[in-house]
Amino acid sequence: MSYFFVGAFSDPNLPEFRGSAAGAKVQLEIIDALETKFGKGECFIMPEVPSWPRGRLFVPPSVDGKVRYLPIINLFFLKKPFFFMLLFLYFARFRPSLTFHYNASISGQIFSLLSRAFSSKSVLILQDVHCDPGFSFPVLFNPKRFLGFIDSKLLPVSFDFYVPITESCVFDFDLPATRCHVFSGAVLTTYLQESQRYLRMPLEDFSVFAGALEEYNGVDILVKSWPSPGILEHRLHIFGGGSLEPLVREMAIKNNNIVFYGFSPPELVRDHASRASFNFCLRYSRGLNQSYFFPSKFFDLICFNGILVCNRFLNIPEGFDPYLEYIDEELEGLIDILKSDPVKSDHACDSKFEFLAENHTWVGLFDFISVKFNL
Repeated sequence: MSYFFVGAFSDPNLPEFRGSAAGAKVQLEIIDALETKFGKGECFIMPEVPSWPRGRLFVPPSVDGKVRYLPIINLFFLKKPFFFMLLFLYFARFRPSLTFHYNASISGQIFSLLSRAFSSKSVLILQDVHCDPGFSFPVLFNPKRFLGFIDSKLLPVSFDFYVPITESCVFDFDLPATRCHVFSGAVLTTYLQESQRYLRMPLEDFSVFAGALEEYNGVDILVKSWPSPGILEHRLHIFGGGSLEPLVREMAIKNNNIVFYGFSPPELVRDHASRASFNFCLRYSRGLNQSYFFPSKFFDLICFNGILVCNRFLNIPEGFDPYLEYIDEELEGLIDILKSDPVKSDHACDSKFEFLAENHTWVGLFDFISVKFNL
């Protein structure tokens, strides 16, 4: 079967490399899973770079392994239409029977509608939603919000099948429920392959927070709640960047139990997270509607041997409760958790990885939807 994968992330070879490392990691995992399930396909990526004048006016094409980065005219309102116009030329050449889209845009939806006119099926993997399905009068005076509103109204008719990240996406955007399969995310194949190494990893007496330093990740509540050395000798290692970085730096100066690394290489973050007694994955509806999102780092951190501490944010999939330690929204039970024993039995660890392998891999998803949707 011939297929396209269409996504967007940064080409790491570009000098203005930007964008979401998590988003790139997920899309590369999807590309590998598609090849495992359906054989080799064509993967077209729109480079995520700052629009002109902060970035180059023209971003040239490049190829990196399985990925083909198409050129773009790097103007905010032109880059996506130009990308999908070029993509349609490739579509006319290859005539794939199936196209997988990672997230949606107006230009992408128009492309999908055109490709369906040529009897090519399309599947939308909806992992991030940046538009509001509701209408209010001020939307008319904000071009970005107005385009987002149009995007949301085209969404239910633009694709044959949908893989949204939450149930709320299905109901709030009026997606056709019979052609949807909700999937919150998956663990990386490499993490499953290295599961025995992680199980043998001795835990050390520290905790890790890794992610965007934004209110929706709760890092401000975490650093303000973290005990000082006079109360408990237990360090918190923080990795990431964002608007709350000044606060995190300030708290790291005031509290010797907080160690701030800033934006760090993935290998360094993974090394610390795999040895930490506790990893923190928090999520709040502050600056983000968590009804339409799920933190991809959850599926990284769940693989490690230490305890994964979460508040009860929305959309945690069924079956994970035995493998999580829940904390209240204001983190009042933090010290009690840090004093608890993070070591789990071998049986519990084996059970966790069996559960992940059976229910939360991208290959498993494509096995399921290929039958459900008759792909």
